[in-house]
Amino acid sequence: MAEIATFEPRGAVAVVTGGASGIGLALARALRTQGAHVVLADINAAGLQQAAEQVRAVAPLEAAQVATVVTDVTDEAQVRELMRQALAVAGHIDLVVASAGVGWGGPIDEFPASQMQQMMNINFMGIYHTVQSALPAMRSQQSGHFVLLSSVAGKLGAARLSGYCASKWAVRGFGHALRTELYGT
Repeated sequence: MAEIATFEPRGAVAVVTGGASGIGLALARALRTQGAHVVLADINAAGLQQAAEQVRAVAPLEAAQVATVVTDVTDEAQVRELMRQALAVAGHIDLVVASAGVGWGGPIDEFPASQMQQMMNINFMGIYHTVQSALPAMRSQQSGHFVLLSSVAGKLGAARLSGYCASKWAVRGFGHALRTELYGT
């Protein structure tokens, strides 16, 4: 059985998708306070710039960098470019926090298939693209960590949230399978 190493933030390169707001922004701020280089990614360009200012302000004297990359996690090429730019920060990627996500609800018999597809593309396929794009660098350096954000909706079904629940269950299943594939546990 492979050993899962601990994560040391100081000097680490952390990529955070969904970094313009919410949990992604909060985690980016926390990583910055610990001295990590933070690469924020989000589809919201204006929000991304505001988030970067907030993250920089957390520890303005730190030598750690804060970079931004406008990224649509549903676009595989954009996610690969995100990881290329993250590698340019310090030559390695130590942590990937996949927190980009959306949540819409409604009665299943009225819920538009287009919204269901978009939610699955962002919430699940976005994580798939993120992991698949970062994994070659992590394999090459023989280290790295993934944090895949799900939700309690990924454990329990909820009325009027069938699509959201399905996307978050997919994230949980993918995360468990990924851990088994990479670490054998």
